[in-house]
Amino acid sequence: VGSMGYAIYSLGNLNHDADTIGQVAMPSSGLIDDIKWATTDYRLKDARYVLNGDPKVLAGLAPLQKRDVNVIEQGFAKYEKSYVKDAKDAAFLKSAEAQWKAIHAKLSPIPSLVFAGKVDAGIAILAGSVDQYEAYIKHLEKWHGHNDLQAGRDIASAKSTYDNGQR
Repeated sequence: VGSMGYAIYSLGNLNHDADTIGQVAMPSSGLIDDIKWATTDYRLKDARYVLNGDPKVLAGLAPLQKRDVNVIEQGFAKYEKSYVKDAKDAAFLKSAEAQWKAIHAKLSPIPSLVFAGKVDAGIAILAGSVDQYEAYIKHLEKWHGHNDLQAGRDIASAKSTYDNGQR
């Protein structure tokens, strides 16, 4: 009876661990990727602003950048609400969000400058933000790596629980 109870307990833990992996670890890494790629897309649209003088093209970029900003900001909010696992994860989130806000504040004047005919000023802002952008992307990748490590631990725990339940 004791081993039967332990087996039921272990299988219950396996279910919990599998739920954690399926609902937290892996989707959270995907969300970090979404934030990263939306940031890259936003920045590429700024490059299009300074490189493309066609008013029709320029007019179409603003709604696309707004969508990128929404993906990023909603991604941070969703991560905070649903996926933060520990203090280190929360620190990654807080730092990434602060870095995004700083980059966004620096880049946001570019469209207005371009429309005002100050393309060189827009280019200067874009060029001047390269190091900041690269540091932010490296931070997101490090955060993603931390997330993958957490997922690996969750998977190992689930496997161990399963293996113990099979005995």
